[in-house]
Amino acid sequence: MRPESAGSDELRIYDNIDGRLRLQIAFQPRTGGLRGALLDPAHQMRDPSIDYAVDHADVIDVDGDGTRELIVSYLAQTTYPPVVRIPTIVAWDDRAARYRLSPLLSRALPSPIHRANEDKAFRGAYALADTTRRATLHGFGVSSLVVMSAGGPAASLLAEGIEADETTSGRSLLAISLFDLTLIHARPSVSAKCSLDGPRPTGVDLRAIRPVLSSDYRRMLRRVASTLAPDMPGTTVDGSCHFRE
Repeated sequence: MRPESAGSDELRIYDNIDGRLRLQIAFQPRTGGLRGALLDPAHQMRDPSIDYAVDHADVIDVDGDGTRELIVSYLAQTTYPPVVRIPTIVAWDDRAARYRLSPLLSRALPSPIHRANEDKAFRGAYALADTTRRATLHGFGVSSLVVMSAGGPAASLLAEGIEADETTSGRSLLAISLFDLTLIHARPSVSAKCSLDGPRPTGVDLRAIRPVLSSDYRRMLRRVASTLAPDMPGTTVDGSCHFRE
């Protein structure tokens, strides 16, 4: 739900119980209504002034158990680059008999950027705090993210992209990493698969699309992920993605 005035969007989930919609989970980060400022995780932690908008809600069976999960990102409302989304996941917890909302990236993942300067907007965790319900999510941000189901009892594929500037040439690039995503007691577990840190083979010139802050790289991430050899084994955190000829 989008507030009528300033403030972040509210995520609500209802279940149809005996023909009536009943609210099961609600979450709205407390923010100060500011838009257009540069984003800094540490500052947002101390003073959450910049609003977040609910962005890209996808329903997917993450671990192939027949139960679908909701993946939704909170998009920081800024008018300066980089684009930052904090992804979250809503999963059913059988043990607690309730839905559980968790940050999808609750810890710093191995950085895919080797020859680039990572923007400070991606260097720390964001605190999304719903003070009314006394709930806080601590999660890391990305420029774009997509989750692709394995279609069976296996880990899903998580592809993330982070905007960066290469140190040597100063060109803009999208650093892409792939991870295995599973659920453990309704909480996400992410492990590194491989990474690439240049615009090739995607051929995307980020300087041409960066002025459009609402732009996303989901379609490109799907193409990159689907181009990977399906039998590619897991690699070390600095391993390279290998593409089919």
